Order: sequence, then C-alpha cells, then structure tokens
Amino acid sequence: MKTEILAELGRGDEVAVAERLKAAAVAVVAVIDGLDEAVPAAGGRLPQVLAATSDAGEAFLAVAFPVLEYGRDRSLEALSPALRHIALATSAGRADQAPTRVAATIALGRLASALAAFTLHADRPNALAAANRAQVVVPFGNGEVEPVISLRSLRFPDALGQDAGNSFADYHDWLQGLALLDDYPLFAAEFEVAFDEGDLVLAMLLARIRARVYARGRSRESVQRLAARSRDQAQRPGLEALFPGEGSLEERLDAAYRATESDQRGFDRGPAGLFEAAE
Repeated sequence: MKTEILAELGRGDEVAVAERLKAAAVAVVAVIDGLDEAVPAAGGRLPQVLAATSDAGEAFLAVAFPVLEYGRDRSLEALSPALRHIALATSAGRADQAPTRVAATIALGRLASALAAFTLHADRPNALAAANRAQVVVPFGNGEVEPVISLRSLRFPDALGQDAGNSFADYHDWLQGLALLDDYPLFAAEFEVAFDEGDLVLAMLLARIRARVYARGRSRESVQRLAARSRDQAQRPGLEALFPGEGSLEERLDAAYRATESDQRGFDRGPAGLFEAAE
C-alpha cells in the first residue's frame, strides 16, 4: 500500500490519497461501532476493545504517515474530517458513554500520539497543524469546541484511571510494536526522542486551555529539539499555525511549555523555560 500511496502523491493525485485516508477512518469507526455495547464496565473490556481496534488503527496510520511526510493541499485537509469522524465514535466526542466507547478513546489517543511523533520526525509541523484543525464539542462541558489530537480525555482517559503516565505507556508501546515501523527505519531509529517530543507538543496544545498539564515527554532533549524547530525558517510557519495568537512565536511556545509539568521525582524534568536549554 505504501508504494501505491507514494506513487499517487508523487503524481499529484491528492484526491485519491484523501479518499484513502477517509476510507481508513471509516474502517476504524466500523470496528468501534461493531463492538458489543452490553458490557458492565470499560475496565474489564479494555483489552478486547484495544485488540479489536489495533489492526484498523495501524491501517489508518499506513495511509496517514505518507500524507504527513509528503502530502499537500487535499490530502492534508482530509486529516481533519478523518480524525473528527473517529473521535465522534468514542467517548471523547459523544455523550454516549457506553463502556466500549470509553475504551475506544484509547484507540483514538494512540492515533493522535502516533501522528504527532511521526510528524515531528518528518520535520513537518504544518502537517500536525492540519491534523489539529479537527475539533469536537467536549461532552458534558459548557459547549467548548476543542482540537481532537490534544483533548484532555486522550491524555487522562477514564479507561486508564485518568492517569497520563498510563496513557503515555500504552500509546508508546502500541506504536513501537507495530509492524508498520519496519517501513520507516529512520523513524524507528529515533522513535524514543520523536515520541517524547510529540507527547510534549500535544501537552503544550492542551496547556493553552487547561493549565498544568502533565507531559511524560517533557525532557531536556525534547525541549532542545522543539526550540531548534522554532529557529528553522522552513518549520516556523507550521509552528505559527499550530500555536497561533498574540506576541512572538517564541513567547507563545514558552508560555505553553511553562504550563506543562513532569514527574517531580524524575531525573530529567526539562528546563524551566523552553529556550533555557540552549543557553
């Protein structure tokens, strides 16, 4: 499939790739919709739900990764409706809090973390900004509309005890164990640092609206990588789109970073400010 998608992107057939991405999202939702809803609690059903959604999630990434690395226009634009479609099948985007919908939120979190890690590995924050345009109304809130990839329910999922450390471990181990990574040896080689930086960036996006967000990936190396991106003229437009607002890009990034936190008992908790690591 990768060869076919790359060929389509190479000849500029962005519509065909966009349709592939949307079809992959529909396939993920079909699996979620087909799960047995008559279960007493998400905790007892979680392993089965995650096993059932894993292959469809990997198939979605098999289309999304080439889009993130090489896509333009139509294929990148398809990221938003595709992710929104999946979110609306889970408790992250609907009032239906059936146990399988709660458990399926983990499957969505896995995808969001994978997209963030791979996009930063590919040095294309503009692609992550395209994914970040997917939004849903937060269930049981006050009508807040928030980006899917950085929803609080993905970082602190009910099915994992609302523990960001648990979700980080699950998302990390799932992605690292996929056969798909064999097609991306460069990504596999820097998997740990890319995943940590992706976790930090997603935490920073959430921290813009929810103060004090725990980020397991908040480390000196992650900070150095992100600070370097802000100095890269090719990546600055993507970061500007990802972190819009008043003031300079550096000010916005630093404010979002300072609203994150890490394990106070950890050896590497990252510097106090985003740009202090380079000083």
